Amino acid sequence: MFNRLKGLIAVSALLLTVIPTYAEVVPEVSFSGGYTDNLFNDSSSIDDGYTAVSPNLKIYPSATTEIALSGSYTSYFDNSDLSSIYGTAAITFIPSLKESKLNVLLSADIAGRSYGELYEPYSYWGADVNALFNYRLVSGIIIRGGASAGTTKFPNSILGASEGIGCFGGLNFTPVGSNSVNLEAGLSLQRYVTGLDSVETGGPRHPSYIVEGEKSSFHVAYFEARYSRPFGIRTGVNALITSRWIVEEPDSTLDGFSVDYLSPWSSLWGGQSFGANIKNFPGGDFIIESGFTLFFKEYSQDYESQKRDDDRVSVYFQVQRPFSTGSGMLIKPMLQLHWVNNSSSVSRYDYSYYDVQFGISLRF
Repeated sequence: MFNRLKGLIAVSALLLTVIPTYAEVVPEVSFSGGYTDNLFNDSSSIDDGYTAVSPNLKIYPSATTEIALSGSYTSYFDNSDLSSIYGTAAITFIPSLKESKLNVLLSADIAGRSYGELYEPYSYWGADVNALFNYRLVSGIIIRGGASAGTTKFPNSILGASEGIGCFGGLNFTPVGSNSVNLEAGLSLQRYVTGLDSVETGGPRHPSYIVEGEKSSFHVAYFEARYSRPFGIRTGVNALITSRWIVEEPDSTLDGFSVDYLSPWSSLWGGQSFGANIKNFPGGDFIIESGFTLFFKEYSQDYESQKRDDDRVSVYFQVQRPFSTGSGMLIKPMLQLHWVNNSSSVSRYDYSYYDVQFGISLRF
């Protein structure tokens, strides 16, 4: 882990020093630390403290292109093998269409995370490509749509690898005054390696066997509605309702990883969620934000030979106070309190916990 940390420091130093002088560059680094009393999101209620450092760099070689490079190193005090190093590189291209009703965005990214020895099966890398568009139908009404494709691999485990494609369409409109409504629906096909199979190779006299992954396909559909509006000049509110459906799924049970919040199966659920938050600028350059989310999840798999349904409530409160220095550096200190309560049909996932985090970011 120490060698990986040295590698991250070396790469970060390179990113912050060897930069093309012809491009606009926005470097930023964040430091954070905190404490959680439920590290693994289950009834074991293992607590730990953590610290993290995250360098980020945005490069604008032209008015239509953004290159984003970022990384982070997170260190846990007592569970050192959960400490991880993460890196991502992304490019976004927005063709210049002056005075056009149509706006197009093309993007691609690659990312990876590496854990210590005990959690090596969860180390992964992945890549995604996206194509999005907005079309202004009339004043105040915008049609949105897009498509995406991606893959995720686990170098230290056959199970969990996946690839998928998806598409979505939506409508954004302003019905009355400053009220804004966004409606969106989408469908994706996800193929996961959900089991293992022994395949015979070689001749009949000298057979040999190799282990290959068995793939299963999941069709996931969703619909969401978002509402937002300002109240005066200092307060903004938004609310989001989402429904997800596993339209088609295999009959087999998903085997493999058991740490819930790291599991590759964590996104395979149907159900509903509702959330809302409020952001306020009370004065003195302070920013206060708070909100909550309710989830009602029905997992697609027969989880540990039991049908798993979860009801989850999450509440947070965050305060920031950005300020600038005489040299033009933007400093953003932040304090966040987070509380979660999860009720599940599987007793292992009945839990409640809180998380306290403090961070500061420096934008040069």
